[in-house]
Amino acid sequence: MKHSHFMEYTVENLLNIDLNFAQMEANVNDVFYIARLIAVCNASSKNPHILSLLPKHTARHYRYLKDKYPKYFPASLPFGEDIGRSEEVTELEKLENVSVDLPSFFATTWEQILAKHKSGHTFDIIIPLIEGFTKNLEHISRTHQHLAASVDFYSLLHRALSLMLQAQFHQLKEETSAIAPELLKLSYRIENSIFGLENKDIIELHLLRLFAHTLAVVASLSYQSGSDSFSRTDIKDLMKRLDLSNTFCDERGMKKPNRLVKLTDSINQLSCHSDDSQMTTNLLNLLKSFRIHPFVVKNRLKTIAARIVSPLPNSEHPQKFNPSIPLLLDVKAEITNLLDTSGLMILCIYPDHREQLFPIQEKNIVPVTRCSAEIHCTLTIESKHSKGWTEQSSVSLQLVRAFETDLPDYDNRIIQQQARPVPCYVPFGQPMLFHIFPEQNYFPSKSVHKRGK
Repeated sequence: MKHSHFMEYTVENLLNIDLNFAQMEANVNDVFYIARLIAVCNASSKNPHILSLLPKHTARHYRYLKDKYPKYFPASLPFGEDIGRSEEVTELEKLENVSVDLPSFFATTWEQILAKHKSGHTFDIIIPLIEGFTKNLEHISRTHQHLAASVDFYSLLHRALSLMLQAQFHQLKEETSAIAPELLKLSYRIENSIFGLENKDIIELHLLRLFAHTLAVVASLSYQSGSDSFSRTDIKDLMKRLDLSNTFCDERGMKKPNRLVKLTDSINQLSCHSDDSQMTTNLLNLLKSFRIHPFVVKNRLKTIAARIVSPLPNSEHPQKFNPSIPLLLDVKAEITNLLDTSGLMILCIYPDHREQLFPIQEKNIVPVTRCSAEIHCTLTIESKHSKGWTEQSSVSLQLVRAFETDLPDYDNRIIQQQARPVPCYVPFGQPMLFHIFPEQNYFPSKSVHKRGK
């Protein structure tokens, strides 16, 4: 009994889980995980309270593994979700819950993509491989929801690497004009929405940003005919990005990736050139030779999950409102795995595509469990519009979190194509459409105005 009570306090370290977070499913075929689970399950037979500490997927793993290794697991354990459960569905669930080795799948796919690239295949030949993996990720997200964080990470990284490959093929053709801002957005979204990344993973995101910034400099050098000052400013900002990446490694005592060392040497040499046309050519060659690295993450990943609970979708019963005054809208939302609530906002997109960010105050965030909270707030929706919104329309509501980029002035100019400071943010969950309809009675008639005279 003493052993079983001791195990209760070691579950977190033993199974490598964080009781402050909703857990992603472990790899059921990992022999080390199986060995640790055997110890936990046997201790649980004498101390059932341990079961309440375990992630929900542990029950499925136990049912699967006790049939595979009957000598090592207890015959039965009182998992809460087993109540009222029929044995007929157990075999089906075992088939449905086959583990997916997503990192290996991602790495293997990109080995094939890069092999075709190296062999001289055109981008059109490679596109089916890229699109095929995207569809596979969409399927995995539907069938293996416990892998949501990993699917999110590899989906974003897959998109980023695909953009880099596209830029290398097409260089400065018209279709690549939006690659630099999108690549920056993706790198920041990965860093600010995925938890579990190590420093060696973060530096890879820095290299993505270096590629994006170099692409932006090439664009400015190519299209700014007769305007040397702007392009020179971009080159100085590129050097700042390079210094930032090197400082990131130095401050953490990390060995710098070879790609960063080579980039540093190459860009330092290029910055000495005074001829913009020569620099453009050299930077293009640098981008073309930039080695795409499909890195994988070994840590267990977690992501923020959020949804708007109220108001409910109302496409069939739009909210009537007075167009002459703001519309007050009570919003209730749920959010999971967000320990730091700073920068939390609700993004409102109006029918004319204008965006408005509503900051959420700390007092409006109510903790529910160790890893989840509810949000209760009231938004003042601008209902008046120059065109009147005289017909049924909808506003989009979504939880987001604002963050500051590494180089706010330069990054914002690339991402938003403007110098005006606008908050960058990452979205959580799906947007919710709230339908509105103006009351025609609120519009004063001309006859009323005449009588008023």
